[in-house]
Amino acid sequence: MSSCLRFYVGDDPGPRSAAWKVWTHRNDIYLQARLMGAHMKVSLHESGACQYSRSSVWVTETGARNQDRHLERWEMAPPRAPDVSIHVFRVIFPEGELSMHLPEEPLANFIRIPAAPVGFGKYVELFLTPPLSQPFDPAHAPFDHVGTLTRADRRYVVVSVQTLEVLPEDREQLARLRTALLSRVPSDPRSRGWALAEKDEFHKSIVEFSLVGDV
Repeated sequence: MSSCLRFYVGDDPGPRSAAWKVWTHRNDIYLQARLMGAHMKVSLHESGACQYSRSSVWVTETGARNQDRHLERWEMAPPRAPDVSIHVFRVIFPEGELSMHLPEEPLANFIRIPAAPVGFGKYVELFLTPPLSQPFDPAHAPFDHVGTLTRADRRYVVVSVQTLEVLPEDREQLARLRTALLSRVPSDPRSRGWALAEKDEFHKSIVEFSLVGDV
């Protein structure tokens, strides 16, 4: 059993994020931006093992060892109670990091999430429900409901979005990450950067940002 949800943040035409895909395969959950190609993805496994990794395609193309492809590993948060959903991942799209210059790509089958106001970001949240006897009711989503994915074990992946302020210290950290990355790769408005952020040992996020030095 598998299901898939595609989305982007912003406008087309207009400033927007990369096009993203969230999908399930049996009881595993995956996330990937189209601009990552087939080389990187986030994997949230049924066992609770999670990883931000280069893909098996990268291993084949580069001849690297499979154990070298994992950039970050962590464990999913344990449920607080058997009947409570758990937060499993977040993707952050600061308004100021959206781009007018991304490569053209078909977005007709993607869900458009409007950009946040200036100084804020869209936070796309993934929650995993406990096993349910009935399909998940979107009215029970913790924030604005984007979509629901199915798993083989009758647990549902609920994708929702909220708008939060991007704090000055977060903007400063993002600027430092951009500067560090641009010391190794050229500035390119058609490309994107992704940084893994950590709230605690169980809760991770990806922040998408621009690769233009004068943002």
